[in-house]
Amino acid sequence: VRKYKMDSHQMNPKEFILAYNLAHLEGWNTGKYDHRTITDNTGFFSARVEGETVAVIACVKYGMSYSHLGLYICKKEYRGKGYAYILWKFAMGTIEGRNVGLDANMLQIQRYLTRSILV
Repeated sequence: VRKYKMDSHQMNPKEFILAYNLAHLEGWNTGKYDHRTITDNTGFFSARVEGETVAVIACVKYGMSYSHLGLYICKKEYRGKGYAYILWKFAMGTIEGRNVGLDANMLQIQRYLTRSILV
């Protein structure tokens, strides 16, 4: 069994386009430049395996008590391997203690409930 090196990191603004490209590949209707309107540039994260971006998530902070979670996407060929969930936990740690709004995918409602997200 081959082990792969994975890392989670905060994306810089130039990397944000990766998240929107993944969303586009999934058929999501996101604004290509929406990230330019967000004042919290610290809320975009990615997971890389052997240097390749395989999953992304946005946990954007608004004020002191609210954040919004969205753009949670994993490339199809990497799904079911735990990479996206590791990234989820990493990103959620950056907004701990805040109320969280969520862009929900109706097919994932059960999963959100198991992760203590009230729908």
